[in-house]
Amino acid sequence: MTPDEKEELKHLLEEEIQAADRTIERLKEASQAVAPDNALGRLTRMETMGDQQMSKAKLFKMQERRAELRKALRNLPNPQFGLCNLCKQTLPQERLLAVPEAQLCVPCLNQLRTGKKSTRN
Repeated sequence: MTPDEKEELKHLLEEEIQAADRTIERLKEASQAVAPDNALGRLTRMETMGDQQMSKAKLFKMQERRAELRKALRNLPNPQFGLCNLCKQTLPQERLLAVPEAQLCVPCLNQLRTGKKSTRN
């Protein structure tokens, strides 16, 4: 990975982390409990509770993603960054730009998902 590619990825990671921070704040607000004295009908209260649960699930996923993005940003200076954790091949820059926290190449990821041996190794 060239220094220019690392710099481009660094900026992307920083932008993604900032976007995740904003989304997390929005989801925290959306997952707040509705006060019992709030005048909602029974059905509306149930819908609101369902929406809160969805927001909490999205919040958890976004917090996980932000942690992965931060980890990728910390690991960016490491010479092993940008190599697949399984086959040790270089991850394509396009993959890292699409999924900056990626740690596996697509063939190895597919191998893990399907259990089939990758032909890349």
